[in-house]
Amino acid sequence: MLFLAFSFQKSFAQPNEPTNLVAAAGDGNASIAFTEPTIIEGGAITNYEYSLDNGSSWVAISPVQTNSPLAITGLTNCTNYSIKIRAVNISGVGTASSAVIVTPKNGQAAGINWTSRNSAADNNWSAVIFGNGTFVAVSKTGTGNRVMTSPDGITWTSRTSAADNTWNSITYGMESL
Repeated sequence: MLFLAFSFQKSFAQPNEPTNLVAAAGDGNASIAFTEPTIIEGGAITNYEYSLDNGSSWVAISPVQTNSPLAITGLTNCTNYSIKIRAVNISGVGTASSAVIVTPKNGQAAGINWTSRNSAADNNWSAVIFGNGTFVAVSKTGTGNRVMTSPDGITWTSRTSAADNTWNSITYGMESL
């Protein structure tokens, strides 16, 4: 009598690369949406990894994520990143995606960061307006120099005002023909 023993072992294939990556910038982070990879012969995705250095090193997404989009945190704002991702399953790591470029946002509303500049005159400036390609500022104090103009908002030129009045505000109106 002859007995034959067979052992069957299911083989799983590593995932193909994720495709169609689209990055959305956040404050110190990025969200990467993508088309999930196809897997030959089964083997569910157990996590994803990302690389910020063209695949030289990889970081596992934590906590584990098994579908799109991926949240990548700990990025520096105003820095360009070239991000690749790859899927992981029971057989190992899959093929890396093409890179997607993203630059995390500043995280502050526009106009929050200001740079102090020296004015053309040391007056108490009360208002500024932009019109017809020129910034104009007016002052409440000073002698003969209660008006300043600037083409860029950085370099200012003192102008002689019509009178040494207390200038509180300024407006611009374009004439219609």
